[in-house]
Amino acid sequence: MANPAIGKLRCNTCDDVAEVRQQCNGERLLYTICPNCGMDRRSGAKVQAMWREQMVGVDDELPEGSAESGETPENTWLPDEQTCPESENQETEKAGTGTWVGLGIATVLAVGLAFLGVRYSGGRG
Repeated sequence: MANPAIGKLRCNTCDDVAEVRQQCNGERLLYTICPNCGMDRRSGAKVQAMWREQMVGVDDELPEGSAESGETPENTWLPDEQTCPESENQETEKAGTGTWVGLGIATVLAVGLAFLGVRYSGGRG
């Protein structure tokens, strides 16, 4: 059975509401479950303290965040065109071309070595 939610907080990655749960074994560490980012089970002292500070009760209201207001904070980093490729397909196409070139070289090398092996081993006898 899954551990019940003991609170909630804003996800540091996507700013959505994430559940806070506590492990029932060992050190009873907190972990979060965000509907967008998934489970976060970091166990460092700083992140555990941050979650305890930011957490509110399950039924309490969270402070407004940029995800709910639909606004992007001014200090939020956004990638420029050079950092972020226009599409993932471009990277896939480049990787696909490189793969075919590599296979072609390997095939030529294998055929060449097989030819040399037959030519030199066949002459001895």
